[in-house]
Amino acid sequence: MTTASVQEHLLGLVDARLEAFLDLRRAEATDPSFTRLWDLLAQSCQGGKRIRPLLVLTVATGAGTRMDPATLAAAAGVGAAFEILHTGFLIHDDIMDRDVQRRGRPTVAAALMGVARDGGDTDATHTGASAAIITGDLALTGAYRLLADAGPSMSRVVDIVDEALRRTAEGQLRDISTTPAARPREEDLLDLARLKTGVYSFEAPIACGAVLGPTPTAQLAAGARDLGGAFQVVDDLLGTVGDPGLTGKSTSSDLRRRKHTVLTVWAADRDARWPSIWDDLGRGDSDGAER
Repeated sequence: MTTASVQEHLLGLVDARLEAFLDLRRAEATDPSFTRLWDLLAQSCQGGKRIRPLLVLTVATGAGTRMDPATLAAAAGVGAAFEILHTGFLIHDDIMDRDVQRRGRPTVAAALMGVARDGGDTDATHTGASAAIITGDLALTGAYRLLADAGPSMSRVVDIVDEALRRTAEGQLRDISTTPAARPREEDLLDLARLKTGVYSFEAPIACGAVLGPTPTAQLAAGARDLGGAFQVVDDLLGTVGDPGLTGKSTSSDLRRRKHTVLTVWAADRDARWPSIWDDLGRGDSDGAER
């Protein structure tokens, strides 16, 4: 099998596990409005790059060289847990960032606001955001259910995921607490990116894969941390100068909210025009946002 076909096979196992879990939860829902949340969660799980489950499975199977059924089943369950965990984080993140588009379609919050508005709700914004928070909660708790069902001896894996959740929460809190007026250092932004994204997206999946497979975690930890930092820098670039048609997200959201990124700190250090551009963004000056 080629590398591409191995990856396709491994991710197919993850998708099947995730689909089975979501189908079961939808079948158990007795209220149409609750079923809608599961439908939106299932839709939100589609279209992603599957980076986190692929890391779990690649490490657990030694890049496809250890394909015994027990390892594959456990790794597929853990991979599915990371994918739904990631989806839950995105749902909550979109609410905090007031984003209305994700992966080329309305965010869960935007979709539910539309449902509330169409139903005559006079406070549709609040109702939609509240229902989206619940949807994100279902995703986060669903991740633990998937871990519990992945197989025996998952204690160490649960410990890794639990720490990753706490680190991500700390990163999110730091992120929303940062004020536009206080320009952070580049190293502080990279540390924030590690907490908010890198730990659960790279370090934890790789560590879980190592627990399930033959590779010692110590050999992979440093590389996982570097991957997380590189990923965030690229994501900041795509969030500013990327093609929304390809990325599925806005290129103005971060700038509109004057959110500090590695890119803005780099610009501030190298372009004398940046202070006036930053001030224009704070006044909602569209011309400043384009300069």
